[in-house]
Amino acid sequence: MQAFYRHYYKRYIQALENASDKVDRAKLAEAYQTAVVLFEVLEAANLFEPLQVDQEILEINKQIQEKKKLYFP
Repeated sequence: MQAFYRHYYKRYIQALENASDKVDRAKLAEAYQTAVVLFEVLEAANLFEPLQVDQEILEINKQIQEKKKLYFP
């Protein structure tokens, strides 16, 4: 799950953020929403089988939570 979360972040969120100045805010907001849900799934999976969550994943989630505030009312 951690690998999928990391892959999603790099493939969708970083790609949209690094795109030209014509970033579609709706697509980026949707990508953030999806990332939030994926992190919730990751947390839920850890309830049944405790795993150490990578520091990189926690930092990505922190960045998403901060940027999410810019895109959601």
